[in-house]
Amino acid sequence: MATSQDFATWTCTDALDPEYLMFALLAEGDHIRTFGEGTTHTTIYFPEIRAFHICLAPKREQVEIVRRVKLALAKIDKMAEEARAS
Repeated sequence: MATSQDFATWTCTDALDPEYLMFALLAEGDHIRTFGEGTTHTTIYFPEIRAFHICLAPKREQVEIVRRVKLALAKIDKMAEEARAS
């Protein structure tokens, strides 16, 4: 069985909503890629990963932010579907 060391995981405590973390990291977009090194196989090394910081809103606010982001994304999907249909 082959394994890879090319993964890092965040284990969320009760203080962090996993979807909030996902959207926070996605919001970084291409900026997060600037931490990568290498041409053939880009790697973000552990010291850089440990240096990542996000604004940690209170848990209820995280849940509300996730709800609003999902609602906005659903509206975008609906508009895209309507545009394709017309």
